[in-house]
Amino acid sequence: MENYMMWVWFVILIMALVGEVLTKKKVVVAFGIGAMPAIIFALIEGIPYYVEIIIFSIVSIIFLILLRPSVYKYFNNYKLPKDFSKNIGQVVTAKTSFDGVNKGLILFNNEYYKAKLNDDSNESVKKDELVKIVKIEGNLVIVKKVSNGEIA
Repeated sequence: MENYMMWVWFVILIMALVGEVLTKKKVVVAFGIGAMPAIIFALIEGIPYYVEIIIFSIVSIIFLILLRPSVYKYFNNYKLPKDFSKNIGQVVTAKTSFDGVNKGLILFNNEYYKAKLNDDSNESVKKDELVKIVKIEGNLVIVKKVSNGEIA
């Protein structure tokens, strides 16, 4: 197999790192981590390519399992506490860009919640802008943009 497998793993590593930077989902990086030992095994003469594939698969699966809790929490921890309505009027930080149609995330008390703007206008919220909680609809926090004079 010569050393071309080392280049295959190197390309997978680079693609995984670029994919992680572009998506920031903490999943693609597991394949990049899996490619690292595969590169090392590819440099050792006499090791068949299927051993490299097995090593890549095992390490990638292990890191997917290890990263899964943080990924799961990041994407699915949006259920609102029953008494969340007491926070109406609070100013919070938008952690993603969103508008009145597309949902985004807000950060409140170190927890992420799904949110959208209170109207279907062309307005949008950018990441790290301040928004004010105006009402709750199910597990969705309805917010409005905060003007300079509204910051408490």
